[in-house]
Amino acid sequence: MSEAAISKTSRKSSTPQLPVDYEVEDTGDGRLRVQVQAPSLTRVIAHPLFPYREEPTHPFLRPLRRLFVEGSPDLGRVWYILVSGGPRTFPGVLLAIVLTQGHEKAPAYVRGLAPHKLSVFAGWGSGFLTSCIQGGVSRKVEMPIDHYTYEERPNGVITYHLTSFRTPGKTKRHILKSRRLLFGNEHDLHLFRLGVRQPLALEPVGTFWARHRRLPHLTPERCRKLLEHAIVPRAPFIQLPEDETWSPGRYLDLNLILTDRGVEDVDYPIPPWPANCFVDEKLLPDAAMSRMVPLPLGDHLHLLLVWASRPGLLANDFVWYSRGRAAGARSRRASHSPP
Repeated sequence: MSEAAISKTSRKSSTPQLPVDYEVEDTGDGRLRVQVQAPSLTRVIAHPLFPYREEPTHPFLRPLRRLFVEGSPDLGRVWYILVSGGPRTFPGVLLAIVLTQGHEKAPAYVRGLAPHKLSVFAGWGSGFLTSCIQGGVSRKVEMPIDHYTYEERPNGVITYHLTSFRTPGKTKRHILKSRRLLFGNEHDLHLFRLGVRQPLALEPVGTFWARHRRLPHLTPERCRKLLEHAIVPRAPFIQLPEDETWSPGRYLDLNLILTDRGVEDVDYPIPPWPANCFVDEKLLPDAAMSRMVPLPLGDHLHLLLVWASRPGLLANDFVWYSRGRAAGARSRRASHSPP
């Protein structure tokens, strides 16, 4: 199937922005307690089971490990993307996106990302990568994935790599060949496609905290100032239109596009899924219109979140795809994968 055949008109949707709060306190036992929450949802959803717990692998907290575990004050900028799961499901955290300084020798603006690098934390908590698909061949793996990182190398090529949650090392670096990724122009780069099978696979929105050993140079006051500079205080809250549902047999389809030409209502030729990402390899006809949520990264750069609810049964709780390489991941909360 050609890319043009599945191109859908993207429309900028009116997306609510919800505040995100944080707090850092000294516990008195040589540790710092860092807490992140979406307070407006906590007030609106008056439910005794609304999530309130210690959970260091939550996507609210994983992007902050750079500060509290590694001691690096360079957190960059942190965006949280929230999504409504429907009337009977707690809202979930779809992504945390972090923009930091990239390779020092990267040429400025050859492809639009340098001199920065972009890290993407999916909302699967401490979920496990369970399968990799390349060239139509699937192999099973068992690897706890923390995030994906995209950066521009000194030769102007965009690359990505995966970082495991338990080990600080990186997996093999994979190259995104820009000649295959440009949309017929020099401005837009499709980074990846993410499918989420059901809202229960996502880590919920709530109040979450982690305790970390207090490093000598990090006082609670300094941490609060660093978080104030790093965390974007309002998070986009994606909600399905009233005539669409996130019901069994449908999945949430999200595409992340990097652009340096501003935000426009145009057709973006989204790369098609590999058929073996689905239980039924015969994909259903799809007439759903994509919607666009723009994230200004500063200077001339924007990230476009192009999303829709589509028919189909994913083979995993999460499926990630980027030009010839696909991966399935199992949710920490509950696996919806078929037997």
